[in-house]
Amino acid sequence: MEENGNKNKFGNLLTELRTKKNMTQRELAEKLMVSDKTISRWETGGSLPDMDMIHAISKFFKISINDLSLLRVESKEGNEEIVHDMIKEFSYKDKQKIRIIKIISIIAISIITFISGAFIFSLSYNKFKVYNVIIKSDDMYPTYGNYVETKIKNTLSLNNLMLRNYTIKNTDNVSVDLYFLLDDNENILYSYNNLYNIKFIDSESYIKIKSLNKYFDNLYIKVTIIDSNNNIKTFKGKIEFALDFSNNKIYNNNDNSSINNDTINLNPEDIKKILLNNGFEKVTDDLLILNSNNFKINYLINSNKFSYTYESNRLTYHYMYDINKNILTVDILDNNNIDIENYTYDVTNNIVIECITGKCNNYKEAMNKISKDILYMFTN
Repeated sequence: MEENGNKNKFGNLLTELRTKKNMTQRELAEKLMVSDKTISRWETGGSLPDMDMIHAISKFFKISINDLSLLRVESKEGNEEIVHDMIKEFSYKDKQKIRIIKIISIIAISIITFISGAFIFSLSYNKFKVYNVIIKSDDMYPTYGNYVETKIKNTLSLNNLMLRNYTIKNTDNVSVDLYFLLDDNENILYSYNNLYNIKFIDSESYIKIKSLNKYFDNLYIKVTIIDSNNNIKTFKGKIEFALDFSNNKIYNNNDNSSINNDTINLNPEDIKKILLNNGFEKVTDDLLILNSNNFKINYLINSNKFSYTYESNRLTYHYMYDINKNILTVDILDNNNIDIENYTYDVTNNIVIECITGKCNNYKEAMNKISKDILYMFTN
């Protein structure tokens, strides 16, 4: 009996646990949802519960599942078939748990990735915009620029302002104000201290604003000049905006400031008249010149060509634009007058037809300069 008792340790423990709870085999069977005959076989050592039942018994009697599992093995000591079945059951359970953990992990990672992506998308969607800008005024020549709007800061950049019927002197005190009208009052948003390469950044504004959007329909620029005799002159213009790009990937105006074809169809005499009305001076019968602090433009009447020269970052840029052929020649020199870029670009067919020096790939920038500083005069 002693030997049989050692071999039926699990059954003996189950009987002891049931007895302590004053339960019959039938009552325990009902709790575990098995028959009373099954309980009897477990207690007498006729059979052993599987791992699911081991878990249910440990939970019901509040005893360690590990202790019950060990007793289960000891109760059939030497029975390799029972041990093998247990190993298979443990292996199956472990695989099931690993599979469930993997599935849960994949779902969790997918949810986190989706939420993170949605959050980043919500922060960045439609938060980068580029507007084309033009200043229209009877006091100033048309001026072009860009307004770039991002989540970090917004920047309004304008080309050089050119005043009609006035030449800036070295003794003049110049200020440029960006303002909006409210009840006929000028509310200044930004200020600048010269007419060249104007750049307004919202971090420098007097009134902190997230965007200029709400002022688009009512935004103006004013140039105030105080000469050496303390005489004050003001020049005002209306600023107009046109959306060029937005990172919503829905709207994208692909107009890259290409040449206005109407310009090509004008004859030299028509071009000459327009230029003289826009600040150019006649030097000879074949030459008109416009001098600015930042650039110089020559118009060669007989050959119907524009020569455009400016300096930036110690480089000299020289563009020759042939209106008849719609051909642009680019020559960029360093401070030793050595060519670093020299090529010819066919504007009509959008190809470089001759590359002599350099990468020959900045023709868009060159045509943008030509368009904004010269060709705008022929758009009306």
